[in-house]
Amino acid sequence: MLLQAPVALWAAASSAAFVVLGLVAVASTAWGGLPDVAWKALDESLIGAAALLAGSFISGFARNGSRLVLGGVLAATVAMSVELLYRLQAGTAPDAWFDGRKVEGPLSYHNAQGAMFAIGVPLALWATTRRAAVVRAAGGLSCLALVAGMLVTQSRGALLAALVAVTIQVALARDVRLVAHAILAVLLGAALVIPFRHVDAALVNDSGHAATQFRSFAEWSLLAAFVLAAVSALPRTNLMRRCAIGASALAVIGAVAFALPHLGEVGPKLDRALNGEEPTRLPGGQTRLSSLSLTGRTQIWRVALDSYRDAPVLGHGSGSFTAIFTRARTNKDLYVLQPHSIELEVLDELGLPGAVAFVSFVALLFVGLVRGRGPRAARAAAAGVVVALVGQASVDWTFSFPALVVAVLLVAGAAIGPGSLTVRATPAVLGGAAVGVIALALLAAPYLANRHLADARAAATSQKAWDVLRQARGFDPWSAEVVDYQGQVAEDAGRYQEAARLYAHAATLARLSWVEEYRRARALREGHFTSAATAACLRARALNPLERLLDHGACEGVQ
Repeated sequence: MLLQAPVALWAAASSAAFVVLGLVAVASTAWGGLPDVAWKALDESLIGAAALLAGSFISGFARNGSRLVLGGVLAATVAMSVELLYRLQAGTAPDAWFDGRKVEGPLSYHNAQGAMFAIGVPLALWATTRRAAVVRAAGGLSCLALVAGMLVTQSRGALLAALVAVTIQVALARDVRLVAHAILAVLLGAALVIPFRHVDAALVNDSGHAATQFRSFAEWSLLAAFVLAAVSALPRTNLMRRCAIGASALAVIGAVAFALPHLGEVGPKLDRALNGEEPTRLPGGQTRLSSLSLTGRTQIWRVALDSYRDAPVLGHGSGSFTAIFTRARTNKDLYVLQPHSIELEVLDELGLPGAVAFVSFVALLFVGLVRGRGPRAARAAAAGVVVALVGQASVDWTFSFPALVVAVLLVAGAAIGPGSLTVRATPAVLGGAAVGVIALALLAAPYLANRHLADARAAATSQKAWDVLRQARGFDPWSAEVVDYQGQVAEDAGRYQEAARLYAHAATLARLSWVEEYRRARALREGHFTSAATAACLRARALNPLERLLDHGACEGVQ
C-alpha cells in the first residue's frame, strides 16, 4: 500500500543533511567531542529537521498552509516585540532583561533576541503585498514593531542581517511595491534612532528616567508603524505603483544626500574599532549602533582558523572550541563557548564531514526555496528569513538557539511547498514511530537530569542530594553539571578523595575543564594531598594560563 506524502524532495533532502550534521557531532565524541554537547546537537538537528518537514507537509495538507505558517511565525515574533516594548515603557521589565545599555529580552541574549525580530521583518514585508488591504496594513504595523524591537536590543548583527535578508527577498520577489515598502521601512527605522538615543542615554547614565524615554520611543515607533501601514494599505493600482516608485526614488536620493557629509567619519570609526574600541564604553546617547567594533571576534575567528589547521579532516570534536580558545586567548577578560561563527564552529569541531553536511543542508534549502512549488512571494520571504538566520549566525552563536532555528525551518518548509514523495504506509508508520521514540528519549533524558539536579540543590540533607544526583546521572551520565555537584556534595561531607575523583571526571565532560581542575585541587588541598593538589593546579594553569583566580585560594603560589 502506498501513501502519498505531500513533502517536497528538497525539504526532505535538506532535513536529512541536517540530521547527518547532528550524527557527525555524536560521532566526534570518538576523537575528542564532549558527549553532552554532541547529543544536544543531535537533538537540535532532529527538531529542526522535523520542523522543516512539518512546514512542507502543512503547506500541502492544509488549504493556504504556507500562508498559515508564515503568518503564524510572524504573529509570534510581533507578539514578542510588542510585549518587550510594552513592558519596557511601563517599567515592568525584569532586571534580567537588561545588560547595561543592551536589552537582552526574554531570550536572555540581545543578539538572539534581535535575530528573532530580524526573521520576522521579511515576513512582515511579505504581508504588505497581500491582496487584502487590512492584511497589508497589519504587515506595515508589524514591520516597524519588529524594527523597533531590534533597535532596543542594540544588536548590530540583527539589523545588518535584516537588511541583507530584505535585499535577497526583494531580488527574488521582483515586486515593485515590495521595494517601495522595504525602502520606506528602512528610512523610518533609521529615523527611530533619533528618539532611541535618549533611551540609550538614560540606560547608560542610570538617570532613573529609562521608562519615560522608552515610552517616548514607543510612541514614535507607533507613529512610524502607522505611516508604513497607511502606505501599505493604499490601493494596488498602476497610478499608486508609479507613485510608490517615485517616492522611493526621492527617499533614496534624500538618504544619500544626508549620508554623504558623514562619509568622512567612517575611516576614524573603523580605525577605533580595529584598535580595540569597546561599544559598551561609548558615551550615553551614542548607542552601540554607531560602533563598527567587532568586540573581540577577530581574535576568536583567528583562534578557530588556527585550531582548524591542526585537525583539518575530522576537527577536534563537538564542544571542544571552548577549551582551545581558553588556552590560546590573549585577552584575560574574554571567554566564549563558540567561535561566534557557525561555519568556523563546524569546521573546527566537526572538520570536513561536518562542513559537507552543513553546506549541503543550507544549499539544498536554498535550492528548494528557488525551485519549490510554493508561491513566489512566500519563497522570497522565506529565503530572506533563512539568510537572516545564517547571516547573523556567521558572526555570532545564535544558531545555538533552537527556538530561532525551528521558526526559520518551519517557514522555509512551508514556503518550499508540498512534494510528491511516496512511501510504503507500514514502514513509514513504524519508522516514524521509532524515530519519534528515539527523539523523545534523547530530549527527555537531559531535561530529567536537570530537574533532578535542581531537586538536589534544594535537598534538605547531603544524603538526599546524593541519592537524587545518582538518579540524575542515570538519565544523563555525561552531564558535567551533575558530576560537578556530586563532587561538591562529597567535598562538603569531607570525602575529599571521592570529591577529587568526581571533579576529575567532570573535567573530561565540561567545556571549562580548568574550573573542575581547580575544584579538584581545592578538595585535595583540604584533604592534605599536597602533591596531587599542586599537580591539579598546574593542569588548571595549562588549560587557562591567563586566569587570575588561579593566583588565589587552593592554587595560590603554584606557578
